[in-house]
Amino acid sequence: MVVSKIVISIFIFISFSWCESSLVNVTESFDFVVIGGGTAGLTIASRLSEDPLVSVLVLEAGGDGTNNIGIKIPGLIGTTLATEVDWKYSTLPQKGANGRQIYYPLGKVLGGTSSINFIISTKASKDDYESIARLGNPGWGWLDFDHASKRSEEYIKPQDGSKTPYDPHAHGHHGPVKNSYPRYIPPQFYSYFSAARALKGSSPRIDTFSGYIDGAHVFPSAIDENLNRVTSASAYYFPIKSRKNLLVKTNCIVSRLIHQKAKSQNLSIRGVEYREEDENYSKRVTVKKEVILSAGSIGTPAILERSGIGDIKLLRKLRIRVAVNLPGVGSQLMDHPAVLGTYRLRSGIVSSDDIQRNATFAAEQFSLHESGRPGLLSHALSILDYSSLSDIVNDEELQEGLRLLKYETNQTSIEQFEATVERIKYGTPVEFLLINGFFESDLKANPNTSYITIATTLQYPLSRGSTHISSQNPEAQPNIDPKLLAHPFDNWLMIKAAKHARKIMSQSDFKDFILGEQFPGPSVKTDEDWLKSVRERVRTEYHPMGTGSMISEKLSGVVNPKLIVHGTKNLRIVDASIFPIPIAAHPAFTIYSIAEKASELIKDQYYKIHSK
Repeated sequence: MVVSKIVISIFIFISFSWCESSLVNVTESFDFVVIGGGTAGLTIASRLSEDPLVSVLVLEAGGDGTNNIGIKIPGLIGTTLATEVDWKYSTLPQKGANGRQIYYPLGKVLGGTSSINFIISTKASKDDYESIARLGNPGWGWLDFDHASKRSEEYIKPQDGSKTPYDPHAHGHHGPVKNSYPRYIPPQFYSYFSAARALKGSSPRIDTFSGYIDGAHVFPSAIDENLNRVTSASAYYFPIKSRKNLLVKTNCIVSRLIHQKAKSQNLSIRGVEYREEDENYSKRVTVKKEVILSAGSIGTPAILERSGIGDIKLLRKLRIRVAVNLPGVGSQLMDHPAVLGTYRLRSGIVSSDDIQRNATFAAEQFSLHESGRPGLLSHALSILDYSSLSDIVNDEELQEGLRLLKYETNQTSIEQFEATVERIKYGTPVEFLLINGFFESDLKANPNTSYITIATTLQYPLSRGSTHISSQNPEAQPNIDPKLLAHPFDNWLMIKAAKHARKIMSQSDFKDFILGEQFPGPSVKTDEDWLKSVRERVRTEYHPMGTGSMISEKLSGVVNPKLIVHGTKNLRIVDASIFPIPIAAHPAFTIYSIAEKASELIKDQYYKIHSK
């Protein structure tokens, strides 16, 4: 009996221990350790290190991204995908996408996804942010987000003669992130306004940064006066990298958090274990105050789970010692599903496709950009349209859709489901976005043909997925499962919205530019045709959120309104994983706002120097 107990004890010890071969204990110590040098991570590191008496370490998995023209030049959006600055993830096979695995790019470089995204600056509506606050999150309503957003932004006024309407009071003017309206918009894009107005009678808003986003509009982008992309690295880090109290380490893979727990007390994080690239041993750094997780909606839950913070069933399956049983970690993954409509342009109409196939034309455009003159390379994207249900469907169809709004998932609480349904009914559940060229990844373009693409995306999906680690190995790809189009309403709305996108692009306003529809193609007519087409081509906008939800623990939340992880004392999450419900926005500026607000929460707790 004694021998068997010893054997069992040894088995348990082996099963629940981590692989720590060649571990070197480093004596470095910092007040704050920020994991992830992306959109949020560099923002909060910059703000916390404003106090010279506070020491801050940032651990970033990727490189610094300097001299990467795919990051720098706006018109080269998309060229950095599937390169060394991208995690190059893929989802698990998606039932709602005919079993396809969907490519899932995320930034692996200083600046994170702000370095590889499509540079779209939007804020959600007032009501979207207020819905977050009503879910038990005081201090996270519209006024709070708006204040934090203005602290991050340096708004560049449109040049004289520009017809772009704007409201200077809706923007910040002294922040690090330069934000400007496009100085070049492809001529074929302007037809969208009259085409959309012919169908739904809406007029473009003056400035959607004011909290009202519905309608077609020109949006600003994080592009500076020299027509280059602005990232969290170029805005928040490079200008202040000489601070002696701030250390940013690149090419560092974090293995896990080192923690200690006394009886009847919350978990205390004492340090971080990581490995630098090309080294076969791990290092540890100790933390005096807090660890801040800003590794994104995929990376953050992975680090928590490898540290024993997550669903006890998963942790035991992977033989990880349980530190905090927190089932919400990695659950409630949300993303904006998207399908594309691709249209051939008439001969002589140029798009970004011409840069890829015409070396002479490309050289001319690069010369324009280098001289600071607007052209195709200074333009990323510029026109989008947030639409309500009544903009897209008639009254009879609307009633048909509302009958599908049923609670059918255990991946989210009824409170979060109802909050999402409210935004579907009264918000802008669909976005239409123009892209200046061919953008289908699995289909082929015609030779010597230029294109315009319209992306149709759902902003408040009811489908909920998950992301969890597949092993203890920090370099193993996680199991990313967004469960695209798993909810019947998402299928219904995507079909109706994609059909509406075709109506827009078929308006006579585009007749001087568009020659014909290539994808999905004129053979797609009935709702059955559309469902088949949608499932064959659906993807996402690469906006993962919700996997570390800011809501009570009893509702499977992960952080409280102070962003502290439930069951811990000094561990916060500061990134898009905290969203308890989806928002109608491209999330970069909201993530900047989260980080700005988080820095104030931390300063309130530890010291009294605040950002201006």
